[in-house]
Amino acid sequence: MSHRRDSFYKNRKFYIAGFSLKSKYDRQTLQTKISKERDYIYLNIPTIEISGFDIGAHKDSSLVKAKSVLMQNLYLDMYRNKLMPDDLEQKLLFDKKVRNLAIKIDILNIEIKNGEVNYSELIKENAKAGEIIFTEVYSTIQNVSNLNKNPIIFKNTAKLMGEAPISLEWIFYTEANHNLFKFYGIIKNFNASEINSFMSSNLRATSSGTIEELYFTISGDANASTGDIKMKYEDFKFQVLTKDRSGVNEILTAVGNIFTNDGFNADKNGYRYGSIQTERDDTKSFFNYVWKNVSDGLVSTLTGNGEKEK
Repeated sequence: MSHRRDSFYKNRKFYIAGFSLKSKYDRQTLQTKISKERDYIYLNIPTIEISGFDIGAHKDSSLVKAKSVLMQNLYLDMYRNKLMPDDLEQKLLFDKKVRNLAIKIDILNIEIKNGEVNYSELIKENAKAGEIIFTEVYSTIQNVSNLNKNPIIFKNTAKLMGEAPISLEWIFYTEANHNLFKFYGIIKNFNASEINSFMSSNLRATSSGTIEELYFTISGDANASTGDIKMKYEDFKFQVLTKDRSGVNEILTAVGNIFTNDGFNADKNGYRYGSIQTERDDTKSFFNYVWKNVSDGLVSTLTGNGEKEK
């Protein structure tokens, strides 16, 4: 019977229409059912096309293979109530999650066309959740597999807050039995005030000005990372908020902007440079890790001497 099943699903192509996945409860009800932080998730994919699909067996495990998976017009909405107690369970990086799956998978290429991703966090009672939005998302994920040790490669382009072009690439790979990653990013023509609601909740700060170009490279593992960043910007300023985020801490804001370089002390091409050095909190997600790296690099670029390390 197993042999007939394997043959039946060998190298098939099929479509899924109207796929959706969402939390059992809505945002508000979910908060009454949980005792610690947990994401509300709503995922909708109108069409999925799978080519070269194969179900079989590998040693003592089931095996799922595909040559390609195409997802059109994906929409993902995620929400987290940060007022709930922290979930202190250890969070694995993506490649480790794939390799620890109970079944074997081997998907050569996953592609997302024209997606949208919204993520929001509630940080204060009776306040609007801070939100970050990616539209026009085009992504490819190569080698999602736990049958080999080839790198898992993500390549993504999108519009940050519907306006600023952003390009992200990250690579998960194994070297000398260590799980490592590299992460590259480019953001252009971004009005910093667009993510103030998100910065308010995550950094207890808001900003203004334009980031004309931002480039960063990060390398690390599940514990720590280093990297470099370069940035071209105009009239960039911070406002540090009070602890309850109800107003501006005038003293810290004034001190911070004294040490924030106005961007004139840049190289001949208008760039200032900074460095990144961060330790990971393994009870937080990979995206929190990336955010810590980028924010560390921004502070270094804005407050340092701006010179490229030699």
